[in-house]
Amino acid sequence: MSRIRQHVRGSRRLATTGVAVSSAALLAVALSPAAHAAPRPTRAAAVQHATSALRAHASSLGLDSAQATSVRDVIVDKDGSQHVRYDRTYHRLPVLGGDFVVHLGPDGGYRGADRASRAALALPSTMPEVSAPEAADLATNALRAANLGNRLRQVKAKPQLIVDALHGTPRLAWRTDAVALDSLGNPVARTVLTDARTGARIDAWDSIETATGDGRSLYSGTVPLETTQSGSSYQLKDPTRGNTYTGDAANKTDLCIFGICISRAPSTVFTDTDNHWGTGATSDRSSAAVDAQYGTDETWDYYKNVHGRNGIAGDGKGSYNRVHYGSNYNNAFWDDSCFCMTYGDGDGTTFGPLVALDVAGHEMSHGVTSKTAGLTYSGESGGLNEATSDILGTMVEWY
Repeated sequence: MSRIRQHVRGSRRLATTGVAVSSAALLAVALSPAAHAAPRPTRAAAVQHATSALRAHASSLGLDSAQATSVRDVIVDKDGSQHVRYDRTYHRLPVLGGDFVVHLGPDGGYRGADRASRAALALPSTMPEVSAPEAADLATNALRAANLGNRLRQVKAKPQLIVDALHGTPRLAWRTDAVALDSLGNPVARTVLTDARTGARIDAWDSIETATGDGRSLYSGTVPLETTQSGSSYQLKDPTRGNTYTGDAANKTDLCIFGICISRAPSTVFTDTDNHWGTGATSDRSSAAVDAQYGTDETWDYYKNVHGRNGIAGDGKGSYNRVHYGSNYNNAFWDDSCFCMTYGDGDGTTFGPLVALDVAGHEMSHGVTSKTAGLTYSGESGGLNEATSDILGTMVEWY
């Protein structure tokens, strides 16, 4: 402020030469937002700029008439730089490794692009020689092999024909999610990538991304909660964060494939008469719900206040939590098919309820990764997927 005063005093001296600048005018210019930066572009503007860039740079991005693109995610930096992520199809088949990010300057000018794979997409045929039922059998066998000694039931698999551009030369492949319930009724899942011409396995990875707590007290003391009044009671639903809510899974489990649920554990929203939730003890079922809701709130706030991201998908919509899932379930996981977080109670020996704050931050960050980079849970990308959640989960905790 002293510099402003000095500048104003100097301008007054200039008045003797007929060049008069008022202190009010100088302050107006100095404090005006327009004097510092142009308004940040909107998501819609970023997509429009990226669309123009695609037309101009289709050849360098390997795009041709056999391919189509769709926007997966948009990020606008504080300085106005724009980053638009695209998924790609080839003759209407999803391309694994076909995604790319277009980078634009604050003015919408093209800066370049990052591609998951630079391999040219040119397949001799999109007709598989291995049938869908054969691919399903291969995947269920792989799931059983990965769970030796565990008697699985309700084993299901659903293959999807894709183009695999991640593992060498692009080829036609089946991406199959195999899911089942273990002997305790808890879900196990494995994604298997199969060559659609030879039946050879290309890759396989666990589909449920999990993390565990440390077995100590999993509560965060007395925490503030935004709730929704419904008649004479309150719901554990936060209208300020996209209507995120927490429900009771009643110690049941579910079984879902690509968003189609054969069975789904309930998520009956918690209610309370006086808006004071839980007792801080596991004997009160709503105590775990308090931690889950708090973890969701803090994760939402971290992404919004630190990274400018409005919700897990960046669309302002809330996810939801299910606590008391399964029987002695020693895990927690994020599930894209329900856009939700699920927490087990632990076995009471190794772990208690897995509702720690960093668990929520870790698992919900898997949701952010899914909606942005879409990293498969295998190999290097799987390592980056897990490491990103470890880092961001810790960032949420410290935030």
